[in-house]
Amino acid sequence: MPTTQSKPVGLALTPDMLRAWLMGHKSNTRRVLARSNAYCDLAPITSLDLSRAEPHDDHFIAPQKDGPYKFAVRPRLKPDQAVYIKEALVRGEDGLAYYRQDRAPVSVDGRRLVWPWRVRVLAGRYMPRACARFISWITSTRAQLLQQISNQDAWDEGCRIYPDDGVYWSLDPGGPIPLADTPRDEFQALWNSINDRRGHGWDANPPVWAHGLTPPPDAQRIAL
Repeated sequence: MPTTQSKPVGLALTPDMLRAWLMGHKSNTRRVLARSNAYCDLAPITSLDLSRAEPHDDHFIAPQKDGPYKFAVRPRLKPDQAVYIKEALVRGEDGLAYYRQDRAPVSVDGRRLVWPWRVRVLAGRYMPRACARFISWITSTRAQLLQQISNQDAWDEGCRIYPDDGVYWSLDPGGPIPLADTPRDEFQALWNSINDRRGHGWDANPPVWAHGLTPPPDAQRIAL
């Protein structure tokens, strides 16, 4: 565990990605380069065309939208940064809040949380800090184009094969999926299921931050 003190920031994981992380199968996560997760010291981030950014190790070089210059764009999440895991919550029949992952009750300041939202399921990205139960740390940050992901990278994203049943372990809560040719192929399908509708599918090959994560301590793991 890093010793650097840093105020935790939120990192959303879908239920399937959270499950992979808790099982020790996921030590990397990728995020599309965006104004919310990057900064530029020499130019307003809004003035840059991030969709045309070129990766350079731990940063991107992005051109101006209306201008001849290019500037370095750096990640907000850097090594030793603490992150709290944002996960989905659900409303129970008793009107109280539960974690979607394992239906464990949500408590805030030692008290059970009465469901305050109008929806029955709260997506992980909206989970407040007070509800967080898991902490991780960023171990590395790389700048890449999405399709630069290797088979090892995809394996570290949680796309794994079990020889006994001949299928990849599914990152779909609905159950296992047919065997893909490689972990990279499985990652492609997984990525498209989440990001294609947002315009950041595999074929678009968007620039992404590839973040390394520390695994959950044994004390944090839950029964799966």
